[in-house]
Amino acid sequence: MAAQDGLRLDPQEIRARRVRGEDIVFVDVRTQAARSMQPEQIPGTHWLSLAEVVQKSDTLPRQSTIAIY
Repeated sequence: MAAQDGLRLDPQEIRARRVRGEDIVFVDVRTQAARSMQPEQIPGTHWLSLAEVVQKSDTLPRQSTIAIY
């Protein structure tokens, strides 16, 4: 599958992709304040500030679907 920019996935699509065995990397871009107000997180999620996503994009696995929330 070719890389796609800005593809929006709903939770059901993400769940279906995981069931099919697709590797999905989750990146939480919420601020520290937002995370402290609602600390729930998908297990294994990486936390990066929104500014760091661009700066550190080369550290994210290219062979995986990257879901940013």
